[in-house]
Amino acid sequence: MFISMYEFSDYERYLLEVKHRTRLNKYDKRNLANFEMGYAGELQFFNHVKSLGGVKLWNTRFELVDEVQYDFLIFHGDYLLHFDIKNYYGNYHVVDNNFVKDDGHVIKDPVDQLLRADYLLKDFCHRHCIHYKVESFMLFINENFNVRGFSGHKRVLFYKDLERILAALNTQPTEEAISAARLIKSYHKPDTYKRIHYYNFEKMRKGIKCPKCRRFLRKFEMTEKKVTCICGNKISKQEAVRIAFDAISVLKKSSVKTSEVMDFTGIGRSTVQRVLSANY
Repeated sequence: MFISMYEFSDYERYLLEVKHRTRLNKYDKRNLANFEMGYAGELQFFNHVKSLGGVKLWNTRFELVDEVQYDFLIFHGDYLLHFDIKNYYGNYHVVDNNFVKDDGHVIKDPVDQLLRADYLLKDFCHRHCIHYKVESFMLFINENFNVRGFSGHKRVLFYKDLERILAALNTQPTEEAISAARLIKSYHKPDTYKRIHYYNFEKMRKGIKCPKCRRFLRKFEMTEKKVTCICGNKISKQEAVRIAFDAISVLKKSSVKTSEVMDFTGIGRSTVQRVLSANY
């Protein structure tokens, strides 16, 4: 049972929508790559645990002494389990408690990072009378992640541990756990700190993206009622207009025009205006 799901920040939504529409600067390109890699790992974990027991929250952010973010919080029996999901891949080795990739990328003291988040979560629970035993774990979920020279730590888990984790998450939700999860959710602070550099909308590639696989869809022909993505997902004209409106709203800093929705979808003016009037 999930009490809260991942909510994209305005910046994340913009990056996902502007991707492949124009050339991104280095700052946005790097942030997009990091976000997509991290989100893919979290989505993988979500798909594994969504049907299992317990009460769960995905992507919770607090403003405590400093900002702290928790990927997954799971109420399981007498425990509140925190899972920090890492989706790194490749060969790493240990240098002064850091994980260093062969190409030079550094994961700074992952155990220290985890223990800090664990302490702050315990303090939060204590101050808000959430009487569960807090246990934090860092899960390197990518099966192609390897680290040499690591002697192990009870809080650091790897892909090979995933099956054991999933087998243990079998408790049923309780009213007490649901209430505690809702209390935590009430303190969630959305991520709003990153600025957005808006690229020139007029020079962007037009078109809508499939909500399932995020590939560009071709435009509608005049008599078509639906367009089928190469992933198999079917999009109706009404849905296409809504997708186009939402995409343009994210990409622009001004109001959406009927002609822009038409350009993005290939759908005629009367249909676009009817759907916009009904929904917006």
